Amino acid sequence: LAEFLLEQPNHPLVPKAYHRRATAHVMLSHFKLAVADFERALERDPTNKEIKQQLAKARASLAEQDREKQIKKKVASAANKDATSDIDTDTMQKLGKIEKLVRIIKPRKVRGPAPPESGKENDSDSTNQVS
Repeated sequence: LAEFLLEQPNHPLVPKAYHRRATAHVMLSHFKLAVADFERALERDPTNKEIKQQLAKARASLAEQDREKQIKKKVASAANKDATSDIDTDTMQKLGKIEKLVRIIKPRKVRGPAPPESGKENDSDSTNQVS
């Protein structure tokens, strides 16, 4: 089809070829491509009422598709922001709890008798020493 359209752009069947390809694009929900092909068909056959009607429908469908995409982007963006803020808040709360537990469990330095030095005998004088 592409070869035919390029090699014989003035052939009487060109508008019909664009029209059929545009219809196929509509069936696939490729409205941007459909609008482009309907416009090409209309340029070559400006009096064709069917092409005009289908072009109007394809433009309306394209506009609706664009609106849906914008809404989906906004919803996804809002959901992402909410999820991020929830994660941050939740993470911060958990971190605060962990820090409290660490302070409670944190080993304290205990003073007691010094460990015996290696190589010396334990006698009564070394056990009475305070470190």
